[in-house]
This record gives sequence, structure tokens and C-alpha cells, in this order.
Amino acid sequence: MKRAAMVPIADALKLLRMRRGLTQTAASKVDGAPDFRTLSHWETRRKAPSLPLLASYLGSLDFDFADLQEALNQIQGEVPKDKKEVRQLGDDVDSLVSEVASITRQLKVLTERVSGPPGGRTGKTCRSQQETDRIDFASSY
Repeated sequence: MKRAAMVPIADALKLLRMRRGLTQTAASKVDGAPDFRTLSHWETRRKAPSLPLLASYLGSLDFDFADLQEALNQIQGEVPKDKKEVRQLGDDVDSLVSEVASITRQLKVLTERVSGPPGGRTGKTCRSQQETDRIDFASSY
């Protein structure tokens, strides 16, 4: 691999490691990660990682090649078009979660009005329409 091509990969690896809040020493102690010297060589562009070692290292930090590509895009100042759509979907999900929470609160209030507060009895009984019909029928004879 040419030295120029290694620059973004080296920076992307460092960015991913830092996202996990790890130093090179701490990252090298994670299962599946290379030793400190190898990791240092990767991040300082002295040596390029092989694909199997790179995959193992990314996996050890709970990343994959898609995460590496995202880090490369970020370093190069690119924002994939679908990233904006993902953000919009995230906003839509947040909005729906808020609506569901509001509906849940409203249901709780209505339930308490009908059956009283949770764990406590108000002395009122809630009868179904069927029970009310039976009582009305019985009292008419």
C-alpha cells in the first residue's frame, strides 16, 4: 500500500480508537487487537494493516468496515447522501417516541379516572356494559 493511501486509513483507525476512549496501550490489550508496536505503526503510517488483522482489530473495538468507511469519509470531509436521510429518520423516530409517550400518559390518566389510582381503591366499581345490562334486566322483573 502506498504511503499516501495509508494517511486516511491511519487517521481513521486513530479516530475509531479515540471514539472508544482508548489509548494505544489500552487498545492493544483488547482481545483481537494487535500489539502496541503494530498498532502504533499503523497509526503513524509506518506499516499498513493486512485485511485479516484490520478486520480483527475493528471487531475487537466493536466496529466493522462500514464504520471504517464512515471514519474515512469524515476525515476527508465527505458526508454520504444517505447519512442525511438517516438523520431525518432519527428525527422522525424521536418524534414518534414523544407521541407514544404522550399517548401513554393520556391513557394512564384515563385509566385512573375509570378504575382509580394504581394500588388504591376509590370505592367505586367499574361495571362492564354486559354487567349493567344484566342488572337492568334482573331489576325489571
